[in-house]
Amino acid sequence: PIPPNENPVWTLDGATIISGNANDGYSLLWTTKGTKNITVQATTAFGCTNSQTLVIDVMAWATPALSNPPPQCTGNPMLDLSLYDDDAFVGVWTGAGVSGNLFDPALAGPGNHILVFTPSGACTLPATVTINVAQTLTPNLIVPPVLCTDSPTLDLSLYDDDAFTGIWSGTGISGTSFDPATSGPGNLTITFTPDGSCNLPA
Repeated sequence: PIPPNENPVWTLDGATIISGNANDGYSLLWTTKGTKNITVQATTAFGCTNSQTLVIDVMAWATPALSNPPPQCTGNPMLDLSLYDDDAFVGVWTGAGVSGNLFDPALAGPGNHILVFTPSGACTLPATVTINVAQTLTPNLIVPPVLCTDSPTLDLSLYDDDAFTGIWSGTGISGTSFDPATSGPGNLTITFTPDGSCNLPA
C-alpha cells in the first residue's frame, strides 16, 4: 500500500476499475487486448515525486474450433479424437468412453455423448462435441428346412428377423425367394443384410 499522504495518482490505460482504491491498488478489467501500461505516481510530504510503470499483456479469450466426429456404432473400433480437435491448441479430452485421445464407442454405450476438449494455456476456454453412438445389432434368423432341388420356391421372409428390414443374397435367391432348382444341390450359405449403418449381416 502507498501511504495516504503521498497522494498516489494512477494512469490505468483504459481499464475499468472493478474494486480497490488508490492507496491499496485496484482490480481492473480491460475489454480490448494488447499491451497495457499502468503507471502510479506518488508525491511525498517533502515534495519528492516517484513513479512506477507496470506493463501487462492482455490476451483475448480463445476457444478451439472442433470438428464434429461422425456417428458411431458400439461395434466400431476406437476413434482418434485428435483428428477432430483444433491444431492451434493442445489440451485434454474428457467424457464418457474417453481415454487419452481415444473414444471407445463400446465403453460409452448407445446415446448422445458430449465430449469436452479443455485447452491448456492462459485465456482459453473449453469446447465440446457431441457423438451419437448406436447399438450394433445382428438379426436372429431362423434356419430354413432341408430342401430338395424339386422343392417349391421358399419364402425367406418367414425366416428373417421381424425387427429388421434388409436384403437377402446368395445363390438361388431372387428378392425374398429361394429357388432350390436354381441353386442346385449342396450346403449353401445365404446372407441377410439388414438396413442401418450399425446392423451386421447374418
